[in-house]
Amino acid sequence: MFFSPQAGLGMANILHMSDLLGDHRLSFLLNVYGSLENSDIAASYASLKHRWDLGGGIFHFKNYYNSAFTSVGEVLPDDVFFSERNYGLFLNASYPFSTFRRLSFELQGLVSERTDYSFDPTGFYLVAANEVTHRILQPSVNFVHDSAFYGNYGPVTGSRLSLYRGQRRGPWAGAPWIGARIWWIGVSTGCRSAATPGGAPDGSGQRGHRSPRLRAGRPLHAPGV
Repeated sequence: MFFSPQAGLGMANILHMSDLLGDHRLSFLLNVYGSLENSDIAASYASLKHRWDLGGGIFHFKNYYNSAFTSVGEVLPDDVFFSERNYGLFLNASYPFSTFRRLSFELQGLVSERTDYSFDPTGFYLVAANEVTHRILQPSVNFVHDSAFYGNYGPVTGSRLSLYRGQRRGPWAGAPWIGARIWWIGVSTGCRSAATPGGAPDGSGQRGHRSPRLRAGRPLHAPGV
């Protein structure tokens, strides 16, 4: 917990709950900044009892920016002051083919409320000038291979591969986006990575240095052992 003259009383908490066998899990996020309207709140539930892992949750996030880009991908004419309130829900399902490979599906629906600010005639205070609301529905599918083995300070050997495809419904729907990310982890050289963008929304990813000693990675033990 904390207190500041600008925001008042605040707190930041993450809480995880589970039964003894780990079949059912609850997670809560509670970041309070003066009032519930300006707070980040989320809750999720995951059922891991059967082979299909099923989950879902709700969220509410409020942030203030000075940028030409919004968190939902909208490009603004110039850098502007604005606040963004995003809230909605998500559902996901994951099916493991083996210890190291799985296929995941996710559906996210959210409402994004943006308030633009401009300076008043005195030039000292920001006042609300414009309000925009977007409703977005975004399904996605993701194939993951992960044979990384963790040591005391992170992964020490193995490899990771993520192939994903998504489609946005709503503003800036456009064509489906496809992407891939690959990580190579060497035993004696530490961790190296390479990311390959394939039309993902952010278009990010830089190819990392690949040492001759790096390998694609193989399981350290057989599945189920």
